[in-house]
Parts: sequence; structure tokens; C-alpha cells
Amino acid sequence: MFCDICGINKANIHFKQIINNQTTVIHLCEQCAEEKGFSISNIPSSFPEIFEFFSNLFKEEAREFPQELRCPSCGMTFEQFQKKGRLGCSGCFESFKEPLNSILQKIHGGITHLGKVPTYLLEKLPKEKQIEDLKSKLREAVAEENYEEAARIRDMIKQLKC
Repeated sequence: MFCDICGINKANIHFKQIINNQTTVIHLCEQCAEEKGFSISNIPSSFPEIFEFFSNLFKEEAREFPQELRCPSCGMTFEQFQKKGRLGCSGCFESFKEPLNSILQKIHGGITHLGKVPTYLLEKLPKEKQIEDLKSKLREAVAEENYEEAARIRDMIKQLKC
């Protein structure tokens, strides 16, 4: 299983949040966990601390967007979506597109649903698709100033092009 943030390294830290039968799981590699400030010494020990810890983890990305965003179809606000964890109607997807894309990017490493592909079929994916995915990861690595990872990805792209 790969890290939900970088999508490259193996995830060895797993967070699971269940609220009102709604489960959210985040899998992180050690590097991304450290960048987000999660280490064994930072993990809280009491229940209130744990609750606050996870609430902040899952809401971190959503805070960057105005809470007064409102769906014109059903009237749901972005703040209501954050509290409820569910959208009110199909119009909400368009109304909250930018914050939803940002949240999905953080959690899943992308905004395009790819589905699950068995490991043995990964080698059979078209080279163009693999190169396209790697270029996207390369842009992310450069944007995050992770130049060592960017160099590794660049080399993988060169190898696929040969």
C-alpha cells in the first residue's frame, strides 16, 4: 500500500477516523508523516487530545476555503458539508469543486478515479499512461521542492521512454 499523499513511498502509518458510521482512512509514509508533524512523540495520549488531533488532520485542507460557499441547488454551505461529511445534492459537487478537489488530492493523491488495478496488470498499462502519471508526480515533487524524488521520477520517465 502506497502513501495517500505522495503516492510513491510505502505507507507504514495508518490513521482511521469513524464519525457517525462514516469511516475515513489515511495511509502515510514516514516522510509525509514527518512533514505533517506526525511522529510517535507527537501522538496524543488522552482521548480529548486524540479527538482534536484527528479533527485537525482531516479538516486541515478544508480550512483554506471560505466557509460561506453555498450550493445554489440545495442551499448547503461548505461549513455544513464539513460538519455533516456528506453533500446535499449533485449540485454540491460543482459548487464545492475546488475544495473537494483539493481534499481528494491530499487524501487520494489525485482527483481522477482510476479504480483498483491488480499488481500483475500494472506492467501491461500503456506506457503513455504511466508516463503521464509520472509527469504529474514529477510536477508535484518539484512544487514541493522535493528534488531528490523529482530526479528519481525523471529517471523513471526516461527509462519508460526508451
